[in-house]
Amino acid sequence: MKIIGVFKELDENEKLIFESKVVTPTIFVKEAEVKKLIGRERREIPISFSATNLYLTNKRLSFLILYQLEARTISESGAPKLSGVAGTWFEIPVSAISSADIRPVFLKSFEKEVDMKRLVEWGVIKKEMAERASAVELIYSEEDAVGRIKDYMQSLLKMGFWGKIFKKIERVSDKLMIVGEEATTIVPSIKGLIKKQ
Repeated sequence: MKIIGVFKELDENEKLIFESKVVTPTIFVKEAEVKKLIGRERREIPISFSATNLYLTNKRLSFLILYQLEARTISESGAPKLSGVAGTWFEIPVSAISSADIRPVFLKSFEKEVDMKRLVEWGVIKKEMAERASAVELIYSEEDAVGRIKDYMQSLLKMGFWGKIFKKIERVSDKLMIVGEEATTIVPSIKGLIKKQ
């Protein structure tokens, strides 16, 4: 068999459950729990906005990253640049996923953080999505994930990036938002796979 381009070989007993038919916008996010004078506050800090192809198997959720934009908050902080990420894979084992839910996402709230003009021009993000779009919110353990974007996010933690933004961080969680109606169809499958773990 002859193969060219980017491909991923599945394990012997691994089965493909879902493959995206369109390029899928994916937002990589860190959620920080910050101690306030009274109580706590949760803040979502976008790391990057990606155009991806999405694949779900009975063992893992894989993203082929086609294009990636750094969040402005990250790039302006002097953090190391996302280089060589396009054309690579990011994978989360099903066992590392703790939660998958459908939620609305307001892309306009990310306009100050991420330069998304090119993705809109290319048709990856439709203009009507900016007001309100459906998304899959996935909470996962970054330690079990694989890929260059994981290494990049860990390097931000090592350089104390979160401490520079917030002085009283109690906890940082890893999550991503997979934007679009097509992506929301994977939620029942992911929840079923989590229950089998």
